[in-house]
Amino acid sequence: MSLRRSLLGAVLYLAFGDLSRHKPRVEEFITERSGRSFRIEGPFELEILPEVSVAAENVRLGNAEWGTEQPMLDIGRFATVIDLWSLISGPVRIRSLELSDVAVLLEKDAEGNANWVLQHAPDPELKERPADAVVTELPVVLENSRLSNVRITYRQPGTTDRVAVFSDFSIAQGTGELLAVSGDGSLKDYPMALGGEIGPVDALAAGRDIRIAIDGSIGNLQLDVSGGIGRLYPLDGADLHLQLANPDVGTMLRNLQLPVVAEGAMKATATLSDAGEATGLEVDATLGDIRAKVNGTLAALGLTDSDLEISATVGDVARLGAAFGLEGLPKAELRLGGRMKTSAEQIGLESFTAQLPGAKATFDGNVPRSAQGGSTLRFETVVDSIARLKAGLPEIPLQATGTYAGHRDRFEFRDLKLTLDQNELSGKVAANRTGRKRIEAQLSSRRLDLTPFRSRKPEEQQKSKSSGSAGTSGKSKEKFVFRDQPLPLDKLQRTDGQLQFTLAELVLDKGVLRDVSGSLQLDQGSMTLDFRASGTAAGQIDSEVRVVPSPRGADLTMNVLIRELRAGLLAPEGEGPGKSPPMNVNAEVRASVSSPRQMAAGANGRIVYTQGKGRVRSGALDILGSGILSQIGSQLNPFSAEDP
Repeated sequence: MSLRRSLLGAVLYLAFGDLSRHKPRVEEFITERSGRSFRIEGPFELEILPEVSVAAENVRLGNAEWGTEQPMLDIGRFATVIDLWSLISGPVRIRSLELSDVAVLLEKDAEGNANWVLQHAPDPELKERPADAVVTELPVVLENSRLSNVRITYRQPGTTDRVAVFSDFSIAQGTGELLAVSGDGSLKDYPMALGGEIGPVDALAAGRDIRIAIDGSIGNLQLDVSGGIGRLYPLDGADLHLQLANPDVGTMLRNLQLPVVAEGAMKATATLSDAGEATGLEVDATLGDIRAKVNGTLAALGLTDSDLEISATVGDVARLGAAFGLEGLPKAELRLGGRMKTSAEQIGLESFTAQLPGAKATFDGNVPRSAQGGSTLRFETVVDSIARLKAGLPEIPLQATGTYAGHRDRFEFRDLKLTLDQNELSGKVAANRTGRKRIEAQLSSRRLDLTPFRSRKPEEQQKSKSSGSAGTSGKSKEKFVFRDQPLPLDKLQRTDGQLQFTLAELVLDKGVLRDVSGSLQLDQGSMTLDFRASGTAAGQIDSEVRVVPSPRGADLTMNVLIRELRAGLLAPEGEGPGKSPPMNVNAEVRASVSSPRQMAAGANGRIVYTQGKGRVRSGALDILGSGILSQIGSQLNPFSAEDP
């Protein structure tokens, strides 16, 4: 009897009690879960029986601490009625929803943080799942709604605000138990409109026999969706058509301050059709000089359990790269293609290729559909000549293989193997995605020849030889041997890292060093380089260079010790390194660094160079650098222009 009385009392309280007095608890709960201040500054009404009914005015959710304005969300009036039983049985049936005088501010700061990412997850124990996990029925059915004067502002540094205004949007009972959808508004200077029907309501709730006929527009961008779906999962009985068109998509993207990925007309069609036990998907899209096609089958909306063949061409990859701030890409056609098979957990790529004239990359592996997972992609790249990739690089082929492994906080290229003509380089490279940027690399090679990367064309060499002659025209000489141009020391502050390298043989021009090893470390703006090597015939190199930030720019410490080195660096043509003179260098230099000229003017320490008996070729000092050393060399040998 007491239990019945308690249940009856609880029901009566929920039915007739004043639940609005729980407003402080609601505010406290949402504030705690979101990590943002949440306030209901106007009237608040809450009823549980016979339906869940909530109404509130002047609702505000605070912005991030770094946000430019408060609040992030401001709602003049919010009211909804929800079927109580649907909260238990599903799908949730919202009988009515009213939103009016709403202002939403979405923004990012200079570091890329977004204010819509809340500090506290709603439930840290809740396992994340893909946004388009298998849907057997619609999770929410909205039967009646009215949105008026909804303003959404998107803000990021360096651009003007992008504003979308929904003047009026409604969902109401239409003909034949369908829901009528209508709305209008604007996106920046472009008018928006939406109209059509979807349903019936019971079909939406059951996820079966859904009919759709909706059209919309944003400026000159036209959207049309028509047809139906027999069942959501497994996807069956589909006969659905979508069309998108815009005669000048480039102008629209430019006005909306979006990356201008293409210029000209846009036309895209997508069709879902019955394909026996699966549902067929066909997509054909043209966006300026970009063309894409997709053919295959789906088991559900959202691409879960799909098997698709994808092909695409980009007429000018340099233009596309420039739209995203990537400079230096070749002006050439890019072709993409391959097979994509997906599940609820991952996207599988099979023989997926990216191809430019004279260059091709192939990928195989898996990409997670959740931020919690990790990617694993095996790749192979073949390039006929790296000069195709960037002007100024030598005409030598490249082949690269390895495995890319990426996670939310870190990515890595492992089992990396690069072949550049006769050069081989292997190892791994890793970097973090969050926090301060840090790069780590371990590289090794049996033979690395740097000669092609420093060689000049014959006409450039001839110009260099004649540049000191009287009457020579062309570019004027520098005022100083060492330039006043500031060194890019700020780049050292941006990234931490560590590079470890071992080379069995390092070739530069005619010189060869062996058993080369060293490390390069970057830490909070400081740089340390250690380098050790042996000569081909004899000798040893031990060196350390350290750069530390200072109020004047940076302090440089350099210690170099070379003992009896015979590496063939100075040997005449046709003579081995054993006949070149042994070289000894003992250098201890301290300097303040902000520009090359300041470093030379303020350097302090000693440099002792001694050379034993042997023959050196003319112009050998150019290996060490131009400027003052080559001037000294030409003065010591006034016949250097004629004497080989």
